[in-house]
Amino acid sequence: MLFREVVRAAISNVFSRSPYGEHRGGDADTRLPKMLKAMASWAADTPCLSLLRTVTAEAPRFPEEAAMYDREVHAHVISPLAAMIDHWIERGQIEAHDGSRSAKQLVAMVTDQVRQEIMFTTSGLTAAQLSAIAEGAAQLFLSAHAVSHTNASAIREKCEAG
Repeated sequence: MLFREVVRAAISNVFSRSPYGEHRGGDADTRLPKMLKAMASWAADTPCLSLLRTVTAEAPRFPEEAAMYDREVHAHVISPLAAMIDHWIERGQIEAHDGSRSAKQLVAMVTDQVRQEIMFTTSGLTAAQLSAIAEGAAQLFLSAHAVSHTNASAIREKCEAG
């Protein structure tokens, strides 16, 4: 079917580049806001929004494509963020917790806010607004999970020793 081919090509196109750009790696407090801003910009891109609209509207008739879209979100958006969170946990920058769950929550927090604003208003979002969304999500996450500097050295030593 032509529709399936078009949707699969759009999925391939949207997920062909990292939603995080070149901002992976580094310390949690400096990299997370940059990663989330890149993800917010990716979520605001017209091809990404158009694909989401199409997959959502046609999911009952084309469940295979909806499942494919969901797998790609996990593989290219959630899993890389979860890996970074786990890396920061290992480095003693973030308290130990379920990084996969946090990644899913951060992705939903940022992308849903971006998409709702764009899809339900005609104004779109400026770069400053995308930054504010990303920085707010990063601040919330770090306020809940960042290790204080006094404990960070002890945790890092435990990780390196063990």
